[in-house]
Formats: sequence, C-alpha cells, structure tokens
Amino acid sequence: TANFLEQHKEYCIIRQHQNYELVAARQSLSRGVCTNKLFDSNTRHFGHFIGHGNKSRLHLASYLWKNHKQQTLQSYHCDTREPYHKEFIGLEDLMFDLSISREQLRWAVDLLDHAPLKLESGVRYPIGPDQTFNITHYYSGFFVELVSLTFTTGRTFYVDEKIWRPVLMRTPFMVQGPTNLIPNLKRLGFRTFDQWWDEGYSQDPQDCQVPAMIENIKKLSLMSASDMELMYSEMTPVLDHNWHRLTELKAQDFAEVFGQ
Repeated sequence: TANFLEQHKEYCIIRQHQNYELVAARQSLSRGVCTNKLFDSNTRHFGHFIGHGNKSRLHLASYLWKNHKQQTLQSYHCDTREPYHKEFIGLEDLMFDLSISREQLRWAVDLLDHAPLKLESGVRYPIGPDQTFNITHYYSGFFVELVSLTFTTGRTFYVDEKIWRPVLMRTPFMVQGPTNLIPNLKRLGFRTFDQWWDEGYSQDPQDCQVPAMIENIKKLSLMSASDMELMYSEMTPVLDHNWHRLTELKAQDFAEVFGQ
C-alpha cells in the first residue's frame, strides 16, 4: 500500500510510495513550466480541478459553482451520462447527509446539469499522472488551489500528483483529504499556510472539512488582486521551501518519517 499509516495486527503491511507520481512532477519541471503568478483584474481567486466526483468533491464544486463562479477556474469532468462516472457522482450521498440543505442540493444538481466542465479536450480516463500536469499553464491565472484528494477516509496518508502539482507550481493550497493530512505533510518536511488561514479543517472528520474550508473561501473571496499579490509575496519563502523539498524528495523519505 502507498498509505503510510496503514497498520494491521495480523497481516504484514508493506508500505511503498508511488514514486511514478514524483517522477511525473519532475518530468513536468524538466519541460520548463512557468511558476510566475499574474495579479490583475482577470486573476481568479481559486483553482479546483476534478476528474471523477464523490460526495465531498460535489459539495465543494457546487458551492464554488453557485457562489464564486467568476472567481474560480474549475474543471469537473463528471458526466452523468457516461458509465465511467456514474459510480462517482456523489449526489445520493449528499441527499442523505442531514447537514446538507435543500438549497445546497439544488446547487449540486445544477452543477451536474452543466457538467462536464473541461478546460481541455482529448482527456483520457482515468486521469493519471501522465495527464494531470497538462494544465500547469493555467496556474499563473489563479491564487490558491483547492485540492480534493482521492483517498480520504480512515487512517490514511496517501499523497499523489494532486498535491505535487500546486507545490511544483508554487501555488498555495487547501486540501480536502483524510484527517490530519496537513500535519502529516509537515512531518514529511513541507510547510503549509496556517499563518494566512485556518488549517484546523484538516484535523476534522471528512464530512466536516468542506464546510470549514468554505469559511476560509468566503474570506479569501473578498480579497482584491493587490491583496492577493501582497499575501502571495508573504508566502514566497514557504512556496520556495516546498518547491525545493519536492525536488529532493525520495521514496525512502516516506519510510524514514513514518516507518516501514
């Protein structure tokens, strides 16, 4: 497993990082990606890029679609007409969550009615590391990435190209993922953004993370382009540190930090 928190009393668990995802990030770097940000009247506040859906992704994406559409660069490939996507829609899970209002359900239905939202054509499914770095040229046009990881339940620390991409592109991020994902990233030597927004959401159970992230999104959405540029300048040491940590990271670092 690539989950470095996996344990079992009976079975021998072999933990190994999926190094091909780091390789894909470095290959993108070798092609000369530009990590500069442009802050002007066209700058978006948020980037959110989703291949297939689930409950939490649908919740966050539909909130952004309804409330911050003009401030968000968003892809949402979920197509309710396609067999590949039907298993991952997440609408039924939202319907049975008592904390989700009928208004929020209507936002989700509206997003699904307009989906798939695609930035580029010719995408192959599932979207793997060989394709996920194809959108790096969009990163100059938005401030913070909202990352929705694949494996988010249970005692999990599994990071993949969805984390490596904003790190590679020197882009600040919030992550909807397993509980304590942010603290575990720090154990691996990365720095995050608790100086600028509340990262307590990462310690919440999965179903509580999106509402907490939305509170951060609401505050960030009020910022002007010059506000974002100033905050980004303040973050530069963190972004540079993470970029260098990514370039030096090795598969064995995971075993040394979390144990084998």
